[in-house]
Amino acid sequence: MFVFGSYMNAEINAGVDSGYANIMQTASISGILFDKAANFPYLDQPSPDIIVLLTSIDAKYEASGVLTVDPDKTVAFDGRDLYRKYMLDLIDLPYIDVCEDAFLHNKEVLDTVEGIKKAYPSVRIVPIMFQSDYEKIDSYRLSKRLVSFVKDSGKTVWIVSDFKKIESTHAAINDLRDKMFQRVVKNREISNVDKLAIGNRAGLKTLMYVMHFVGAHDVKLNSSEAIFKVGDAGKNNSSITFLGFGDMMLGRYVRTLMDSNGMSYPFEKIKNELNGIDYIFTNLEGPIKEVKVATQKSISFRFKPDIIWPIKDTGINIVSIANNHALDQGWGGRSDTMKFLKEAGIHYFGHPKNEAEGNAYIGQVGDKTVAFIGFDDTIFKIDGDRAGQIIKELDMIADYVIVSVHWGREYIHQPTERKKWLAHLFIDSGADAVIGHHPHVVQTIEIYNGKPIFYSLGNFIFDQYFSQDTQEGLGVGLIMEDNNITAYLLPYTIINSQPELMFGEAKTQFLEKFISWGEYDEDTKISIRDSKFLLHGN
Repeated sequence: MFVFGSYMNAEINAGVDSGYANIMQTASISGILFDKAANFPYLDQPSPDIIVLLTSIDAKYEASGVLTVDPDKTVAFDGRDLYRKYMLDLIDLPYIDVCEDAFLHNKEVLDTVEGIKKAYPSVRIVPIMFQSDYEKIDSYRLSKRLVSFVKDSGKTVWIVSDFKKIESTHAAINDLRDKMFQRVVKNREISNVDKLAIGNRAGLKTLMYVMHFVGAHDVKLNSSEAIFKVGDAGKNNSSITFLGFGDMMLGRYVRTLMDSNGMSYPFEKIKNELNGIDYIFTNLEGPIKEVKVATQKSISFRFKPDIIWPIKDTGINIVSIANNHALDQGWGGRSDTMKFLKEAGIHYFGHPKNEAEGNAYIGQVGDKTVAFIGFDDTIFKIDGDRAGQIIKELDMIADYVIVSVHWGREYIHQPTERKKWLAHLFIDSGADAVIGHHPHVVQTIEIYNGKPIFYSLGNFIFDQYFSQDTQEGLGVGLIMEDNNITAYLLPYTIINSQPELMFGEAKTQFLEKFISWGEYDEDTKISIRDSKFLLHGN
C-alpha cells in the first residue's frame, strides 16, 4: 500500500500556516508513502525535479537518528544523481549525520533509487535515512526544513517515504492493525503514528507534517492508495480497535518465573501481537503495592511495582481494577495501584463497589469517544438498576460503551442465569460489548440484540497449571465503526504462564470444543469456526 499526498500553489487557502502561504508560487510539492513489499508507485503526472527519499534501517550506527551522505564523497550513489545544494545544507544541521555505510549496504534503498532513476532519468535525489530509534527524531523540525527547502527550490519536489508493515501470522491481528493504520492516515493523526505496527514511522510522521503545513487536509483513501489534496478535510474514518484478554496475575509462581527468566517473561510469546491497536486490555487481578500488608484472606495477591513497566512495554494500555482481589491490600493498595498505573500512562477503570464515582474511563480516538466501565459481582454484588443507569449516562456522552465485569462461578464453561440477566441488562442500557472474566476458564458467547457478550475470556497470565481449561484463554478483537462491530475470536494456550495465540489444528480443535459448550444456531457456529462476527447496529 502507498499513500500519495499532493499540493499545488493554486489551491492554498487561508487556513494554512501563514508562514507558508506563498510557498508554491514557483514550486510544487507532492508526497508518496509506499509499502516496501510493493513496487515504487510511478505516478501518472509530470516528472519531478527532485525526490526527497525518506527511508529507514534496523541496524544501529554510532550517529544521530537521521542519516544522509556527502554528495561530494559518496560511493553508494552517483553524485550526479543527487541534489547537491540541498544535501550540503542538510549535513550542516546538528541532528543529521553523514553515514555512507548505512546506504552502501542497504539493497532496498539502492534498488529503489535505481528504479526511480530509470523512470525519471533527470530527477535529482536527496536520500535521508532514519535509524530504528525513531522516537528520538524530531520529525516536526525536519519537516519544517523540508517545506522551506521546497519553497526556496522553485522546483517540483516529491517527498517520498517507504514503510513496512509488521505482519502477524494471525489474520485478525492484521485486520485490527490495518484498520487503525487507515484511520491514522485518513484522519492525519500524527500523534498516533508512533502506535502503528509499521517500520519507518519517522518517515510517515515527517511526510504527514509536511502535508499538514502545506494544507493537504482532504484525504482520499482506498485499499491501495491515499491521496492528499488541499482543502477542507472530508468525513473522518471513525473506527476504533480493541484487543482484550482475561485475568492477569503477576504474583506467586508467576513472579518466581519472572525473577528467574526476566521481567518480560510472561509476555514473550505474545508481545509481538500487542501493537498497532488502539486499546489492548486485560483484567489486572490484584493490587500493585511496594510493601505487603497482612491480610485475613486465604488467597491474597500483591504485585511489586516493578511489574508496571513490562506491562507498559508489552503494549497493554488499559486495565480493569474491579475484581475480587482489587482490595487484597486494602484501600491503600487500590490507591497505590492507580498511582503506579497513572505514572506509567496505563489507563484504568472499575471500582469494587461498582456505583462509586470514577468507575469509568472515557477515551478519545479520532473524533469518536469510547467509554470503559468495570463492575465486580463477586464480593460487592451489582445493583442492576444503578448499573443500568450508569451505562445509560455513559451511552449519552460516548459513541461506544464497553462493559468489563468480574462475575460468576469458577471453572465452568456456561454462564449462570444471573450473568445472563446482567449481561442483557447492560446491553439494553446501551453497552456495545460485554467482556467477562473471573471463572479462570473460557465460557460461551452470546449475540444479544446485535451486541457481543463474552461471558468469560479465561486466564491470560496465571499459575493455574492443574487443568487444560485453566491453561487456555480467549482473546477478543473488536473493530467499532459507524455503529457496527466486527468481533474476532483469538484463542491461546498458556504454557508455564506464557500465553501464545493458537493457529492451525490446535485452533480448530479449540473452537469445536468451544461450540460444544453452548447451544448455538448454525449461523453462529459458522461465525465461531470463522473466528469472526459481523454485527450491524440498530
